[in-house]
Amino acid sequence: LALTRFGHKVTIVERRARFGGHATSVVLPGGYSVDPAFGSFTAAAYPNVARLFRELGVEIEELGSFKEALSYFSLDGTRAWKAIENIPFARHVLDELARFDAWSILADENLDFVTAREYFAQHGYSEEFIHYVFLGTIIFVFVGHPADYYLDYPIRQLVKYSYLPVVLAGREPVCRVKHGSASYMKKLGDTLTAQGVRMLLSTETQVLDRQPNAVNVALTQDGKRWEERFDHVILSTAPGAALQVLGDRATDLEREILGAIPSTSDT
Repeated sequence: LALTRFGHKVTIVERRARFGGHATSVVLPGGYSVDPAFGSFTAAAYPNVARLFRELGVEIEELGSFKEALSYFSLDGTRAWKAIENIPFARHVLDELARFDAWSILADENLDFVTAREYFAQHGYSEEFIHYVFLGTIIFVFVGHPADYYLDYPIRQLVKYSYLPVVLAGREPVCRVKHGSASYMKKLGDTLTAQGVRMLLSTETQVLDRQPNAVNVALTQDGKRWEERFDHVILSTAPGAALQVLGDRATDLEREILGAIPSTSDT
C-alpha cells in the first residue's frame, strides 16, 4: 500500500491460488469456519495490524478482556462459557495462574536454558493450565506452530517476548475479525487491485540475474513461462522457499543465514 502511494508500480507474485498464507479461513465439515493462525489479537500487541484494519474498513468484534476471551469458542460464533470461572476445570487452573510468577521467571537468566516443558514439569503445572492458559496467551503474539514447538522453547524467552506483552496489554480488549481472516484478505486484495497493484496468483518465480539496479526473474503460470525485469524484488516467504527462488543467484552469506533458520510447513 505504501509503495503504491509513493508512485511505485508493484507486482505481487504468489505460488498458491490465493495470497495470504495462514491469513485465511478454513471451512470445516458442517459449514463451520476456523482461522488457522490469526484468530484473535489486541491492538496493543499488533498496532500495525489494528491500523491496517481501520484503514481497510475491516469489521472487528471485541471479545472483552483477556480472561473473558479465554472462554470464547468460535466454532458456532458463541461463547461456551460467559466467564473463565465457569469452565469446569477453572478452579485449579486459576490457582495455578495465581502462583505462576512471570516476573520471577523474567529475572532468572538461568531459565534461558530451561524449556517451558521442563519448567512446567518441575513446578507441577497441569495440562489444562499449560495448553489453555499459557499457550492460549502467547499465541496472541507468537502464533503458527504446534504445541510441542512452544514447549521446547526456553521458558524465559517465551515469558519475555510473548506472555508478558499480552498480560501487560490486558487493559486492551481482545478482538477478532468478525467474519474470519478470509474476509480481511479479500478487503486487502480488493484495495491493492484498486490501487493498481498487479496480482499474479498460481505463479512460480525464479531469479535469473541480479544487478545493482535491477533483477531479472522467470515467471511460470499455467505452463506458460516468461521473463520480466524489476527494479527491486522483496522475498516474503520461508527461508527455504527464499533460497529456492534465488537458486544459483543466492550469495554465500544468504545460503549460510537462510539455510541455518529452521522452519515448519503449514503448521
